[in-house]
Amino acid sequence: MCFEFVYPLTLSYNNGTTVAVSSQVELFSILENETDELYIDGISFPFEIIVAGTTSPITITSEEGFWEVIQTCDMDTYDDVIGEGPCYTF
Repeated sequence: MCFEFVYPLTLSYNNGTTVAVSSQVELFSILENETDELYIDGISFPFEIIVAGTTSPITITSEEGFWEVIQTCDMDTYDDVIGEGPCYTF
């Protein structure tokens, strides 16, 4: 990845509850245990990231700011996968 999260992060579930995540291992565990009924649907702003090749954290204050980072990293988004997959293209 072109950035790393600075922990802790606060994530929100679709039912309105929140969870504090203190490591990448915890984040992956939460994401792996999502279900159709209970899933992460948000992150609390502000949060910090460290861009690859740097040591100073950058504060992300909005969803738009986070999308800018993702687009700069050339990461696939949900929309990218829906529009084109390994076996199809719309």
